[in-house]
Amino acid sequence: MTRPRIAFFTPLAPVHSGIAQYSEELLPYLSETFDIDIYIDEYTPTDKWITNHLDIFHYLRFDSNLSRRKYHQIIYHMGNNLYHTYMYPFINRYPGILVLHDYVLHHSRAKAYLSKNGSEEYKKEMIIAYGEKGRFIANCVIRERSGREVFIDHLPFNERFIRNSGSVIVHNNYVREMLASKFKGKECAFIPMGIEIPESLKNPDQEKGKLGFNKDTIIISSLGHISSNKKFNLVFKALSSIFNNIPEFKFILIGSSLPGSNLKKLVPRKLLKNVIFTGYVTPALLETYLNATDLFINLREPYTREASAAMLRCMSYGKPVIISHLVHNYEIPENICYKVSFSPKELDEIKSKIIEFCENRETAERMGRLARKFVFENHSIKQSSKRYKEFIMTHLRKKQLRARNTYLSANTIDRLTSIPTSMLYGNEKGSSISNESIIHKEKEYLEDLFLDLGIIGDPDLFVKNLNK
Repeated sequence: MTRPRIAFFTPLAPVHSGIAQYSEELLPYLSETFDIDIYIDEYTPTDKWITNHLDIFHYLRFDSNLSRRKYHQIIYHMGNNLYHTYMYPFINRYPGILVLHDYVLHHSRAKAYLSKNGSEEYKKEMIIAYGEKGRFIANCVIRERSGREVFIDHLPFNERFIRNSGSVIVHNNYVREMLASKFKGKECAFIPMGIEIPESLKNPDQEKGKLGFNKDTIIISSLGHISSNKKFNLVFKALSSIFNNIPEFKFILIGSSLPGSNLKKLVPRKLLKNVIFTGYVTPALLETYLNATDLFINLREPYTREASAAMLRCMSYGKPVIISHLVHNYEIPENICYKVSFSPKELDEIKSKIIEFCENRETAERMGRLARKFVFENHSIKQSSKRYKEFIMTHLRKKQLRARNTYLSANTIDRLTSIPTSMLYGNEKGSSISNESIIHKEKEYLEDLFLDLGIIGDPDLFVKNLNK
């Protein structure tokens, strides 16, 4: 049977992007079911599995490949970063599945417009999306030429992409509910963010030794791009304030600094020997840092309503994490992390959480174990890939039904595609289907299904189910 072929737009390494890492972890699982062509910007991918097993094309090849390679679906991985700008024209011309990693896209989209003298186009789209408020804020941003966050945090500027997409995948339920309310009738699915979870953890004391630290030194780390929205200014103030009240520590910022970042200048003189900026680190060195860390800090403001893969990765190493108490993080249980709220007391809360960690290490270690268990049960990349496969195959079944049976209503198509897969493919005519075999065959065929009304296994059972 022909395997569905998918065009997959995403950044890849060497681009320093969390979405690139996510796609590289997801693609091996999706390739079990689909033939996948990847479309990237102008660079040479470095992931050996990807380059050895999948076809990779420059994005300008897409138009010529479209008819020749006959794609059954197009998937766009979209985030609030300039690494995704090459996808913009294709999302608008070729509707597909939009994986919206960040609800707010305004920062990168404004920069993309303004960097190409697109002020008028930017203002026009803002007016279409937000009316006179959009005109006012666009004018403010154009004058400032900086995409100032004070103006644009609460205007996501994602409307055009969502309306032009066939369907949308998001990584937290809060965003899914917002989209369902704002874009009536738009097919939107919640698929939890997935990560590769380390099967076993290494001894923290030994990993500290590899990095040149004493085993008694408390390692506090932040993971991911180094930028001002992670509230490092508050963390520096907190650590400086409690410097004499906690044991010897290092605060390690793991990751590349964004262009124009001046965070090193914010480090108080008192902390100059305690704060370390690693810059980009190799995967092997990253694993050493993650195993050596005792406490992670993952704060956000402003935020893009993203599901933080960095936060989940920290939790997967069995370590407690201090996070911002954001509404889109409500799915994270209170007992597996330290949450600090947005309030005038935020700085005091950060200080108290660090002191609480230092004074009650037993509770902190239990929190870390629960955090790892939570990620294992809810956010493994393998689980996430199964949800992707189910969503994609359901979407393809609907497309085929619409194409082959124009007389069917949308409601009937929805009911057809909700019927267990085992009734739609792979059973001999006249066979009886027990509940047990339905469950078994649904799992067996769900990942490898192409609906063909000419090969329905048991027509009577099919019609009986349809008419319920």
